[in-house]
Amino acid sequence: MALEATEKNIKLTETQRKNIEIKKVKAKEDALKLKERLSGVTVTIAQKVGEEEKLYGSVTTMDIADQLEKQGITVERRRIILDKPIKSLGEFPVAVKLHPEVTAPITVVVVPEA
Repeated sequence: MALEATEKNIKLTETQRKNIEIKKVKAKEDALKLKERLSGVTVTIAQKVGEEEKLYGSVTTMDIADQLEKQGITVERRRIILDKPIKSLGEFPVAVKLHPEVTAPITVVVVPEA
């Protein structure tokens, strides 16, 4: 669908383009603020462990998002980048993609359940 190139339509298009740019800049600023909050964050998750310290289940993005929520940080689980679920004890670096240009690193520590 196209509009006739009148002065009114050109001004309307320019206004819409400016509003879109403002929203993009705001979204990036919000992502940078959240990145600052996430810097240095460590998420500790307790899981049931079997022989050789292997987990019965696995730690998924949902588990990580729930623990972040408990710390007062809301992140959609689909923004948490895990190549594969975590299936062993230890400390793992995990990336959180907050914006196409902003990624925040967090640390996930998996410990045995008491």
